[in-house]
Amino acid sequence: MMIDYIKYLHTLMDAENLRENKLMKNLDESIHNYSSVSKTRYFKFSALQFAFWAMLAVYYPFFVVFLKEAGYSNTNIGIITSVNSVTIVISQPFWGMISDKMRSVKKVFVFCMLAAGLSMLPLPFINSFLLMCICFAVITFFESPGSPLLDSWIVSASRNESFGYGHVRLWGSIGYAVFVWIFGMLFEVIDVSLMFPIFLVMALVTVFLTRFIKSDKPVNTVNIKDIKVGRLFKNFKYISFLIFALFLFIPNKAAYTYLPNLIESVGGSREQLGIASAVMAIFEVPVFFYSKQLLRRYSSVTLLLASAGVFILKQFLFTIVKTPIHIILIQPLQGLYYGLFLGAAVYYIDTLAPDELKSTSQTVASGFFVGLGGIIGNYGGGLIIDILGIHKIYSWGLIICILGTLFFVLTLLWQKVIKR
Repeated sequence: MMIDYIKYLHTLMDAENLRENKLMKNLDESIHNYSSVSKTRYFKFSALQFAFWAMLAVYYPFFVVFLKEAGYSNTNIGIITSVNSVTIVISQPFWGMISDKMRSVKKVFVFCMLAAGLSMLPLPFINSFLLMCICFAVITFFESPGSPLLDSWIVSASRNESFGYGHVRLWGSIGYAVFVWIFGMLFEVIDVSLMFPIFLVMALVTVFLTRFIKSDKPVNTVNIKDIKVGRLFKNFKYISFLIFALFLFIPNKAAYTYLPNLIESVGGSREQLGIASAVMAIFEVPVFFYSKQLLRRYSSVTLLLASAGVFILKQFLFTIVKTPIHIILIQPLQGLYYGLFLGAAVYYIDTLAPDELKSTSQTVASGFFVGLGGIIGNYGGGLIIDILGIHKIYSWGLIICILGTLFFVLTLLWQKVIKR
C-alpha cells in the first residue's frame, strides 16, 4: 500500500511539472546570458530586495527585545504579536486587491513602506499596553504587505525577462544577513529603541530605489467588484496548500518570535541573536540561487514537501539545544527550509491563480498562513513559555508540523484518486 502511495505521489508530481512548464519556459535562459536591458532590471530589482530586507533586519529580530526591555511579560508580548498577526490577515489581502485594482504593485509598495516608517516613530514614547498594541498594529498594516507585493512584482517582471525570482530574492537574504549581524552588535552598545528611526531611514532608501524601476505599461484599472476573490477559495489545491502552510507557520512564527527568549535561556547575547539570524538568512542564498534549476528539475509540490521535512528536523533539534552555539549551528536548516518553501510557494500559487488575481493570490495566501499562523503561534507560544518553559513550544511545534505535512500528502493522494 505504501509503495502504491509513493507511486501516486510520483505521478502527481510529474503532472505538476508538466503544468508548470509554461511558467518555467519564461525562465529557461541562464542568468549569464541576460540582454543588457534584462541585466539592468535584474540589478535594480536585486538592489531593491537587498535594501528592503536590510530594512526588515533592524525590526523583526529585535522588536521582542524592545518589548522585554519595556517590561512586558511573554504573555503580553504574545498578545501584541497576535494582534499584529490579526492585522496581517486583513492588511495583506486588502493591499493585494488595491494593487490588482490599480494594476500597479509599485505605487502600493511605495505608499506602504513610507507609512510603515513614519508609524514607527512614536513607539519609544508609549507607556500604555493598549496604545502599544494599536501602534504595532498600524505598523503591521502598512509593513506586512511589502514582502508579498515585492514577490508578486518580481514574479510578474520575470515572465518578460530572462531572470528568475530566486536570483533576485537571494539578494534580500544577503541584505538581511549582513545587516542583522551589524544591528546585533550595534544594539549591544546603543539603546534598542533606536531601531525605529533607523527603520524609517532605511525605508526611505528602499522607496528611493523604486524610482529607478519603471512599471510595466499601464493598463486600465479594474473595478473592485470585478476582482472575484471567491474564485481562489473554490480552488481545492489553493485551499489545501493554505492549510498545509498554516500548519508549518504556526510553529515557525512561534520559533522566530521567541528566538531571543531561547538564546537568552541558554546564556546567549544580542550579538549571538544577530549571528543566529544572519546564519539563517545566508543559508537561504544558495537555495534561492539554484531555485530556477530546482524548479526545472522538481515540481513545486516536491520542493514544498522537502521544505517541510527540513523544518520538522529543525524543530526536533531545537527541543534539545543547550548552548547558543547549538542554536547557531541549527540555523542553516531554517534558511534551507524557508528558501525551499518560499521559492516553491510563490510559483505554486502563481500557477493556481487567474491573471486578474496574481497579486491578490500572493497576499491572501501570505495573510492567511503568516497572519493566522502568527495569531496562534505567537499568543500560544507566549502562554506556553510562561507556563511550561521555552523548550515546550518546539515540542508542540514538532507535532503540528508533522500533522500538517501528513494532511498535505493526503490531499495530494486524494487529488490523484479523484482523477482516476
